[in-house]
Parts: sequence; structure tokens; C-alpha cells
Amino acid sequence: MFDHIKHLQGYCSQKKSDLVANKSGKGSFSIHKKLFIINCSLLVAAIVASGYAVSEFSAISHNIANNNIANISSTSISNAIIVQISIAVIAAGINGYSFLFARSLTQPILNAANIAKKISEGDLTVNVEESKSNDELGELTSSLAVMAENLRQLVYEVRETANKVASDARESAAATEELNSSVEEV
Repeated sequence: MFDHIKHLQGYCSQKKSDLVANKSGKGSFSIHKKLFIINCSLLVAAIVASGYAVSEFSAISHNIANNNIANISSTSISNAIIVQISIAVIAAGINGYSFLFARSLTQPILNAANIAKKISEGDLTVNVEESKSNDELGELTSSLAVMAENLRQLVYEVRETANKVASDARESAAATEELNSSVEEV
């Protein structure tokens, strides 16, 4: 069992080193990298805490099995209880952090989806707030901002071209009318 733990620790350390050495993108950790590092760290911490709890409970149960109840110290029992409580607190902390982290991921995605929906409905006045993050969600938000601005510029240019064509058409119609009246006079 300890070989598996050492292998897992080695794997996590190697992957963490690989991720830190990789300077792709804007030089920041991507969401995938952050999640991987957090999961490896939490997994190693949980394995170490569980291993300690198992060793304490093993020593207690060994003493009970050998009728050495006198050798069971209150320190061993309290250590085992403290480890159990610590594991419960760590689990609650992980759950809380996971909720907050998931919310920090989903909120920008929902905002981006709402912006994309408004743009698809023709509302080019939508305001895309600049993202403060340099990860994939920040790139998505920046891309939406650029897309909205480019679409606004394209619509402006089409409108200007349409106005010029309409103006030229009016001038041509006026010139044709003048030519027709000149021809009728002759």
C-alpha cells in the first residue's frame, strides 16, 4: 500500500513540475492546472491523515485483542479522535472550497452565455466587462468583447456603405430625370 502512495506522490510531484515548467498561454495557470494541483495536494493530505488514523486505531485494536487494555493510553484515543475530527473538518473545507471554486467557474460562463445570447439576438450594445483573470475564462470574455466590437464596427461600415449607395442612387435618379427632360425638350 505504501508503494502506491509513494507512486502517487511521485506522479503528482512530476505532473506539478511539468505544469509549472509549461509557460503556454499568457503565462498563468489554466483552470485544468489549478484543479489538478489542488486535487493532488488534497489527495496526498487525506492519505497521510488517513494513514495516521489507521495506525492509531490499529495500535488500539492490537492492545484490545491482546488484552492489554492497560497499555491503551488516553493519548492514543484522543489522538485518534483528533485525527477523525481533523479529517471531517478537512472534508468540510474541501466541500466548501469546491463549491466556491465551482461557482467562480460557472458564473463567468453564465455571463458569457448571456452576452453571446444578446449578441445573437442582434443587441450589439451589450457591454462586455473586462476579465481580471488570465485563464481560459478570461480569454473567452476578452474574445466576446472583441467580437462585439468587431460586429459593431461591421454594422457601422455596412450602414455607411448603404447610405452612400442610397445617396448615389438618388443622384443617379436625379441625373436620369434631368437627362429625360432634356431629351423631351429636343
